[in-house]
Amino acid sequence: MEKERGITEYLYKGDGCGGIIKMRYSDFVVNEVDINGDRVHFDSKCWNTSVKEHEDFISNKNKVKNDKAENKKNEEPLGIEEEMESVKSLLPEDRSPFSKKQIDTLVRMQVDKTCNKPLDLEVEGMNKLERTNIHVFIRNHLDKLDSTTKKNGQKSIIQIKRAKGGVKRRNDRRAEERLIYKFVLYKENIGTMDAVSLLCKKLRLNNFKGFNYAGTKDKRGVTTQEITATISPQRLMQINGMVNNLRVGNFRPTQQHLKLGHLNGNHFTIVLRNVNTEGCNLDEACKSLVDNGFINYFGMQRFGTGTIATHRVGMAIINSEWKNAIDFILSNSYSDAESEFQEKLKNWNIEGNAAACVDHLGKKANVERALLRGLMKCGTNQLCQSLNGIARNMRLLYLHSYQSYVWNRMVSRRITKFGLKVVEGDLVCLDATSSKKPSVEDSEEPNSKKAKISTTDDDGQEEEETDEEGAKKITQVKRVSADEVGKYSISQVILPLPGCDVIYPKYEDTCCWYKQMIEEDDGVKMKNFNHNVKTYYLSGAYRFMVGFAKNLKYEVIKYDNYMLPLMLSDKDRMMKKVQLPVVEDGEYEALKIEFQLPTSTYATVALREITKTDLGPMHQMEVEKTHKETQQQ
Repeated sequence: MEKERGITEYLYKGDGCGGIIKMRYSDFVVNEVDINGDRVHFDSKCWNTSVKEHEDFISNKNKVKNDKAENKKNEEPLGIEEEMESVKSLLPEDRSPFSKKQIDTLVRMQVDKTCNKPLDLEVEGMNKLERTNIHVFIRNHLDKLDSTTKKNGQKSIIQIKRAKGGVKRRNDRRAEERLIYKFVLYKENIGTMDAVSLLCKKLRLNNFKGFNYAGTKDKRGVTTQEITATISPQRLMQINGMVNNLRVGNFRPTQQHLKLGHLNGNHFTIVLRNVNTEGCNLDEACKSLVDNGFINYFGMQRFGTGTIATHRVGMAIINSEWKNAIDFILSNSYSDAESEFQEKLKNWNIEGNAAACVDHLGKKANVERALLRGLMKCGTNQLCQSLNGIARNMRLLYLHSYQSYVWNRMVSRRITKFGLKVVEGDLVCLDATSSKKPSVEDSEEPNSKKAKISTTDDDGQEEEETDEEGAKKITQVKRVSADEVGKYSISQVILPLPGCDVIYPKYEDTCCWYKQMIEEDDGVKMKNFNHNVKTYYLSGAYRFMVGFAKNLKYEVIKYDNYMLPLMLSDKDRMMKKVQLPVVEDGEYEALKIEFQLPTSTYATVALREITKTDLGPMHQMEVEKTHKETQQQ
């Protein structure tokens, strides 16, 4: 399977130890490394503690209280008229639909406790947005008033009156909840987005988009990462008693939300089971992983697990072959659909078949179901529009998958031909703060260009790399000339993901490698990257050719039973669980390995250098099944 996705080469030339990855989800532990380089842990400080117990929160809260008390003490009381002028000065210039007289009345109601007569504002003929704007104006600028839509006979009115003490407290509570909190999310065997969705469902929260994180983490594993949200800590911590595979804690106020790519990488602790260390020099293999690195392939997660790989869907979309794209997507559900509907699903373009099949797909066929609803809405004569039934991010993943497919094959060709030396025509990434100006050749594309460095996390979710302020990092890219070869190292060499806004390496061959591969081998026209459909426009990006692991250490562990864990998680340590005793004469060997990777790399790809085996899901299912059967005999 890996070879079919262009993953063919290795940097370490010695023998591998083989092994099975993620046989248990607890064999794959990920701790996020934050932007400051600190490893994120779910430790005892986080366990069932309230945010009020943290010194930084207490000191901040007390400071606010003291400042308010001091200001109140020093303020001289204002008369009614003076206070009204003060409130008016804070109102926005646009006060429609209120007249000047109505504004005076509302402001007096705000400052004068004895003013209890309500103001009835006629809203007959106003649309919903205009009526909503009135309520928003009152809520945002006159917090001691309350507004309610009522019927006065046959006419609609908005009645505004002085609140009975509740609104002020409500607004204070809302203001507190609008504070941004950073906290630790510990999860087991569930993806980041699914974890946030489950948390919202259990706590009855509507604001799914109010949660922000620096990167998504694998589903099959035990992961710890930081999240920011404006939901109160007391409410979020209720999840600790509701589900077994999620924990939150370590809340603290922060100034800004996390953004994708706002981290330094991830620290992995991984157990590879059923390894064979005979004939494999683990010291040498691990040293090579740190010193020489590994080919920075896109992992198998990037290409999906369906019958048709996602990059083939991407190729069809780029070529505007809409029927082929729909066929490829729906083919993943043929076997899961109820038998009597399988033929109708294959003939989705016959009127009525899409509607007949939409409720008879497998439980996990969410993308296919969304596509069928798109076909029901737009019809079989508007196939491009029908694809819009699928979420935009998912459609873009098909295109990015094809870019990754091209990149994998290209880096294999580059490594095979030139190895780990920088050669004329390579592209290198210069320092982002470089003061060098781009040089442009008169007769062709620029030799140097500003560009985005593409990054992905371990489970293939694309992210944007950011600087310390959270802005997208713009990097200088340069093509190496013959007299500059010795100036650069292999760690600076990059290859482009194809698109409209990138430059390509130019080697000794007269033909551009990318053009040959994309147009001649794949049958995709490069001009189609500038797609007629704006959503499918591909600008391209760059990716480092070689990745490097650091802080690596390992040990070989003996075991007999594959069902027993071989390492402890943060949650286990907090609950005072004791490490399982080592089985000195165990029948099988496992490799426990720890290392840290930057965001633009896959742990499974790095481990290929040591295992020398296919770590893709299909192959791993086969060797896992064999290992289980061997133990059960």
